[in-house]
Amino acid sequence: MESSRTNILVLFEDGFWVAYIENSDANGDNYRVARYVFGPEPSNAELREFFLSSFEGALFWTESSMKYPIKAFAANPKRRIREAAAAVSQAGGATKAREAIKLDRSLGKIRNAKERRLRKNLQSRNAFDRKQDKKKQKHRGH
Repeated sequence: MESSRTNILVLFEDGFWVAYIENSDANGDNYRVARYVFGPEPSNAELREFFLSSFEGALFWTESSMKYPIKAFAANPKRRIREAAAAVSQAGGATKAREAIKLDRSLGKIRNAKERRLRKNLQSRNAFDRKQDKKKQKHRGH
């Protein structure tokens, strides 16, 4: 009996719930990948039915030249938890909308800083000109 390894990742991507399914032999010869879009958030019953139906409806891509070594998981559960937390923190967890808002705010900060600098220079120039005019009036006499 030939053993195989299947990894399933369900996540929220671009407004839809998507499942990524990786399937490979124990030695890594046959590697298959599938992407299945659930649409709105799937219920537990829908997920269970999808997994039990052997991923019916998922289109698998196979490539005979694709041979990747399968990384064995560490037996220590604490290490696995740390690795999962590190992977989540690297991904950022931000959606495209949040990233766009963040970029817009940073551009707005730069634009506002330039405007403040120009206003401040203009105010200081006006204050200098007022001082010069006042000096000239004092010097002329009454």
